[in-house]
Amino acid sequence: IRLAYIKRKQVNCVEFFLNDFTFPSPDNDDDVTFSWHTRVCNVVQMIDDDVKVLASGGEDTIIKLFKVDDMMNDEASLKKIAEINSHISSVKAMTMWKCDKSGDVLIITAGGRAQIVVTRLIGMTYVKEEVNFMLTNSLTLGNAKQSTFDPETRFMSLHFDHASEFLFVGCSDGYLRAFKLIKSDSSTSLRLMIESYYGKCILQVYALSKSFVLTMATDGIVCFWHFDDGKLSIKLIDKLHHNQNGINSFDVYNVAKNRYTIATAGDDCGIFITEFEIAANAIKFNKKTIHSYAA
Repeated sequence: IRLAYIKRKQVNCVEFFLNDFTFPSPDNDDDVTFSWHTRVCNVVQMIDDDVKVLASGGEDTIIKLFKVDDMMNDEASLKKIAEINSHISSVKAMTMWKCDKSGDVLIITAGGRAQIVVTRLIGMTYVKEEVNFMLTNSLTLGNAKQSTFDPETRFMSLHFDHASEFLFVGCSDGYLRAFKLIKSDSSTSLRLMIESYYGKCILQVYALSKSFVLTMATDGIVCFWHFDDGKLSIKLIDKLHHNQNGINSFDVYNVAKNRYTIATAGDDCGIFITEFEIAANAIKFNKKTIHSYAA
């Protein structure tokens, strides 16, 4: 094979011989049973605890589905169910929605090139693509041809609110976007309903309840948004200064009816924990923030 290419304004030519390469045999049971990502894996999530199906996605743009088989001596093996090749760029985030009637699972994934893919997992065995969405323009211009967003925009995180059936997405261009997942017996569609500009790359998003959404960005701040699905509005109502810079992971624990504890960890190697309460569409911070830093 001879390959010619341009690099640093010069034409280069290289030559390869096929007999210098080795390729895996399709008859090899080990390759069929398990093959992991070839690049960085960004997200891993268990789809169903009973059936034990695992989903993963990464920089190689592939979503892999595995069946977790229990073995002797408390060990387990992964057997590949399917691979989803619908993404044209990296897979950054994943969430699930189990359908009540059919028992099927909707796997919602997002990532580079402002792309969201909704795949139906049927009977924990077969996959069917339901939605392949790519952002093309802002809501302010409707279907106008003029582009108002960076084509390199990445969807960094997402969370599906089962009560309102809205999908909240944190984006690298500084927008918090809300999509409506519209289902019917024969198809599923996704429609952009709300855009709210924050100004920093949103790394994490979490629908706390039907009316409140949390976001965390590269500035280390936890933002509290009030969401009204009737008026199709989302408004920033409070901020909690936690980390010194980007928040890469978090967890929220429901202490009581309207009381929560949130823990965040970020690029500053710090872990911060704060207790807060939701009252009359407002946020009340009950305890002083607890923080610790890695050595």
